[in-house]
Amino acid sequence: MGTSNFYNCLSNSLDKNINDIIYNILRTKYRTGIVIQNISSEDDKGIDYSVLYNNKKINVDVKIRNWSKSRTEDIVLEYLSNTKTRKIGWSVDKTKKTDVVLWYWLQDKQHYFAKFKDIVRACKKKKREWLLNYYRYQTTDTGAGYQSLSAFVPITEFEKTVKEINFWEEF
Repeated sequence: MGTSNFYNCLSNSLDKNINDIIYNILRTKYRTGIVIQNISSEDDKGIDYSVLYNNKKINVDVKIRNWSKSRTEDIVLEYLSNTKTRKIGWSVDKTKKTDVVLWYWLQDKQHYFAKFKDIVRACKKKKREWLLNYYRYQTTDTGAGYQSLSAFVPITEFEKTVKEINFWEEF
């Protein structure tokens, strides 16, 4: 099980150069939309950017990865935000107002989008399997003294699960 420092991850999300890159990725995906970076209260709820697109507000949560996508080909899904209090993680929290999650890999400047509702449903369906079979990861917030628990899920496995869920939902 790997660990990471919460504050290193946070500093990446505050970096102006990275924010410019994320802004440009969102502008490319939502060409006619207006991209807004959220600074405080919305960001605290896991909404880093909002995009006004086709008369709708799309809330985007951005996940920055320090290594390369080509090396890992996975996304990190958080099951527990705090292992001590058993607070649920962002990827299984149905109360979040997030619509889309954008992962960005710093080393090779790759990105990946997923609908938040698909993340929640896939995580629920595959929780036991993914936590048993995929590398588990704990991010330590040394200031608050707790750890979160996540799984590194291959993108192909995530997409396969989403297709299965969507297929059966049609019937």
